[in-house]
Formats: sequence, C-alpha cells, structure tokens
Amino acid sequence: MPEGPDPLHQPLPLHRSILWKPATGSAVITDPICVTQSAVAALREHAGTAPEQSLLGFLVGDLCESPDADTRFIVIGTTIRATQPVQGDRTTIVLNALWDRVRAEVKKSGSRLLGWYHTHPGSGPAIELSSYDVETHERYFKDAWQVALVIGAIDGQPAAGFFRMGDDEAWATACLPFYEVLKEDSAGEGAKKRSYVVWKNYRAYTATARGGRASGSFEAASPPAPPPEPPEPPEPPEPPEREAEPEPEDPHELRFLSAAEDAPPPPRPRAAPPRSPVPPPPPPSRRSMPGLIGESAFASGEIEPAAQVRRSQVVPRLESEEVSRRRAPPRTRATPRARRGRWRRIALALMAGLLLAAGSWGYWRGYWQGYWQFASQLLPRRAAPAPQPRAALPRRAIPAPASPVVAQLDRLADSLNQAVRNYDDRARLFSKRQLDCFGLSRGLTAVERAGAAYGAGRQNVRTALDAGRATRDAVLRASVDSVKQRFRRSKC
Repeated sequence: MPEGPDPLHQPLPLHRSILWKPATGSAVITDPICVTQSAVAALREHAGTAPEQSLLGFLVGDLCESPDADTRFIVIGTTIRATQPVQGDRTTIVLNALWDRVRAEVKKSGSRLLGWYHTHPGSGPAIELSSYDVETHERYFKDAWQVALVIGAIDGQPAAGFFRMGDDEAWATACLPFYEVLKEDSAGEGAKKRSYVVWKNYRAYTATARGGRASGSFEAASPPAPPPEPPEPPEPPEPPEREAEPEPEDPHELRFLSAAEDAPPPPRPRAAPPRSPVPPPPPPSRRSMPGLIGESAFASGEIEPAAQVRRSQVVPRLESEEVSRRRAPPRTRATPRARRGRWRRIALALMAGLLLAAGSWGYWRGYWQGYWQFASQLLPRRAAPAPQPRAALPRRAIPAPASPVVAQLDRLADSLNQAVRNYDDRARLFSKRQLDCFGLSRGLTAVERAGAAYGAGRQNVRTALDAGRATRDAVLRASVDSVKQRFRRSKC
C-alpha cells in the first residue's frame, strides 16, 4: 500500500472541468489526471520566474476513487517549489538531496505526492522526457498513478506535457490528456468558462462521460457540427436600422474569457443634451438726436446718400455727453523686451551712481589727507622718547642628563602605568558583562609583571630620587594595590 492517506471516494468532477487533449494523441483516458486552476497558476508563475533556467518542483494533491464509475483518478491541488538549482537535466541529484524533506512536508500536510514537474529552457520540436528525467521518474515515482510534467516551448510557443510510466517504451514521449478543474464561479449552468491553460500543444473539449454514464475510460466529446447554412433570400428593401440581437449561444461550445472580458462592460457615456442656439444680439439702438443722420432716414429715402448730399446740406453733429466721452485705450501689459529694457536702464543708473560715489569719496579723501599733511608741517614736532632697554630674560636651567639606570627606571614606570590603564579598560568591560574573568585576570597578570620589573629597577637606583620621580613612585605603588583590591572584589 503506498504511503499517504486513504483514497477519497468522490465522483469525477466532469460538470466543472475542461478536457485538454494533446494535438497528436489517443482519445482514451485511463486513470484521469485532474489539475485545479490554482495549481495551473502556480506552475505558470514558477516557470515564468526564470525562463532560461532549469526549474524543478513537486505535484501534491489527493488520490480519489469514483464510486459510480469504479475509476481511480488524481486531483493535483498544490505544488512545492525546489529552490535548489538544477544543473542541466541532472534532476536525480536534486531529488536525492530533497527527497526526505519533501516526503516529510507532504506527510505533514495530509496529502499525497502525486508526481513532479521539470522545466526545459529553450524551444524544441516536441515536449518529452529526457533520459535523466526517465531515470528520476523510474527511481522515485514507481506508483502507476504518479505523473511527471514537463514545461517548455515548441517553436517559441509555451507548451507542456503530462507523462506516466507504462509498459510501452514510448511512454516518455506520449503526452497524456488531463482535466482542468474550474473554480466554483465557472461551474454553474450557462456560466462562461475561463481557462488558465496556455499550452499550445493541447486542444480543449467538453468533458463528458462515454455513453451518458461514468466508466473506466472517458472520451472527449467533440463539439457538434454547425447546421447547414440556409440559401440566401432575395434582398428585401432596406428596413429602418435596429440594434443587432445577440446570437444564440451553443451549449456545447467552450467559451474562454480573458481577465479583461471577465470585467463588466463599462457604462456608455451619456450623450450631452443639444444646446439651444443662442439668438443673435439685437442691433444697438441709436438715440434720435437733433442734428444726427440715422440709418432710418437713409432707408426711408428722406435723405440722399452721402455722395449726393451737398456740403451746404450737411448738418453738424451735436456733441453730447455720450458722444464726446471717449473710452480710455486698454492698458496693455509690457512685453518681455520692454521689461528687459527697463531693468537695463535701472542697472545702468545704479552703476553710474556707484561710480560717482566712489569718485567723490576718492576726491574728498585725497583732499583731507593733503590738508592734514600740510597742517602737520606747520605744527612743532615733539622729540620721540628714547627707547628703554629691554630687561634680559632669565635663562631656564637645563637639567643634567639622567644616568642610564634612572632612564631605565623611567621606561619601566611608563610600562607599569600603561598596564594599569589597560586593566582599567578591562574592568569597565567586565562591569558591562562584555568581558569574562579570564580576560580580567590577564590584565592583572600584566600589572603584576610590570610592577615586579619596576621594583627591580627601583632597587638598582642607589641614589635618592628627585621630587617628581618620588611622587610618581608613590602613585604607581598605590595604583598596583588598587588593581589587586578591585580584582579580589570581582570574585574571579
């Protein structure tokens, strides 16, 4: 008994499926293969992530048995992607590395491992399993209902093929038909079917059982032949235009919709209401004023045209408030050229003002300098005070060079001082728990060694130390004692 849960007892979902048959293949289907649309979308998405690389994954779902037709079939519902790259077609190496983990993952999900899939980059004349694929399938997928899926391209068009191990040696080159299980919203009567399959080497058919009942093998029901076209009637007179009625739908025809066709049609834009024509404005009425010649006078013939009116008959116009008032000319905006000219004039005026101010400042400055020089010559000069002699600075006493023994003691004192500072740094790190007791004890060891060397050097100096070195000696001894006390308090 193959590992996994018991087979599910449910009928073959023909009422909401599309049968996909290879363009060149048998119409008889044994142990049908059903693939949900979510699994088809996952396969397309994984294959599209790296079209030029060889990818690998696993097909997971349920093994089912139809109680009506006594038929075994598989339903592929999900996929598991393998992130490990495949070198060429050497899929056996990848399967050997991932096999235990994949089985544990499938067992945890409560499903069955129904097969595997492999992408072939590039384009070829046909879709088939390679020699490495055949070796992998025969080694790891030995059950008769397990399948292998190859995804590739034929003449630049996307293509794929399901394969299942059989007694015939040509099973690795014969693509198997499969059922695409539609979503629930496409399963109702009269619902428009939308397919996710884009493989060009398969053809779609209506999924029905042979003989009106489910049996061990299923056939693809071909779409019915279209009715013969009636003879063309004589051309009738042109009727008034009417909207075209929709053609009746064929119940056996498969209708696939794209994502754009699934959306509801956009509402038609409302036609704008016709605008009523604006009546032309009435002609301006002229006031009848004494002494003015109006158009009505010419129209009635009471006054002759201007060419025939004598100069003596012309009546001068009377100037009233409305006639004599003239409208002010419209205020026009300055053009860019005029604005540039105005700014140029302002800049020239500023430059001229600056030059004038600079010239006047130089003139008056020279004038006052000459005046003060002339006045200084007239005033009596005072004798300059004699320079006082500068007091000699006391010379700094140069200390006598220290003896070699004292110089060695100074170097040992510097080493001890540096060791004490190093221990202080280690103590701060130890208080922050960034250093362990071993590191702190190494700092204490360095202080003790430097202190012992300094004590030995101090004994070699036979003469008394000066005040500075004596103070330094006392400070160093106190520092060494402090280091030892702090180490004891650390409890290391």
